[in-house]
Amino acid sequence: MNKENMRVKGIELLDRAYGKWWMMLLEGISLVVICGMTLFLPDVTLSFLVMVIGIYRVAMGVFYLIVGIANRVEYGVSNGFSFGRGIVDILVGAAFLLWPATIISFFVVLVGIWAIITGIVLLVMGGSSLGMGRIIKIVLGVLLIIFGIFTFINPVGQAVFFIVFLGIVLGILGFFFIIQSFSMKKSYKELKKLNEGFKDYDVH
Repeated sequence: MNKENMRVKGIELLDRAYGKWWMMLLEGISLVVICGMTLFLPDVTLSFLVMVIGIYRVAMGVFYLIVGIANRVEYGVSNGFSFGRGIVDILVGAAFLLWPATIISFFVVLVGIWAIITGIVLLVMGGSSLGMGRIIKIVLGVLLIIFGIFTFINPVGQAVFFIVFLGIVLGILGFFFIIQSFSMKKSYKELKKLNEGFKDYDVH
């Protein structure tokens, strides 16, 4: 697989996962905001954090559904991944908001599962990327998997330490999403120009 094909494949993976570059940007900004809350608001509790994450996931789920519908209407393409992710996000967010006490009981485990899954996704993306982006995705993916495993080994721990550490992880992931979103936008523009160049050729 040559570099251009690897690049296109990496963009396709990001497109499937986030729909549009600005969706990834929005994800990144949201994670950075949550990170700031955990680091600079000393009175943040797990119950408050659960509520914030619930609102955040419901909002993102709605956005994913809107993007899926817009793509179908504008381009006539079916984006089942976007619909599926939107529905899952709404259900997860609703669970956080409707049953906060139950969620808090399993919060550490749920965060651990999320970290491991996200870490694996980043490792897969890293395998299809090039240059510094490849290194960042692989390193971040490994860190998330290690963090997820840590939550299973020591699920109780100190609540304050866990909240701060979680905030740092979310902040790093958020900044990565923000940087990657602009890279994704730039790559889209380059591929669009490339495709327009092919249209100049009339094949009989």
